[in-house]
Amino acid sequence: MFFIKEGVLIKYIGKDEKVFIPNNVTKILEKAFENSNIEELHIPVSVKFIDYYAFDNCKRLKNIYYDGSVEQFNKIIIGEFNDKFFMADASYFKPEAIK
Repeated sequence: MFFIKEGVLIKYIGKDEKVFIPNNVTKILEKAFENSNIEELHIPVSVKFIDYYAFDNCKRLKNIYYDGSVEQFNKIIIGEFNDKFFMADASYFKPEAIK
């Protein structure tokens, strides 16, 4: 379950190992995924900002799938202290590349 207000993901509460962030989310706040069991995270291109400590203590996070290009991903502002997020394997999907 997500707590989202006006495009801001405030908190994720759940035990899912695979999580798909909704397409309307533009920001992920501090400690939004703190202590979650996620292993696989899917991020839409709508996300432009990830706050510091957003993935605090996410010990199982291994894979991140981004719905855009590497260039788009690199434009996301990502705060400090998201070590597991930075250490996860990232994959990119650019829909216009598939025809």
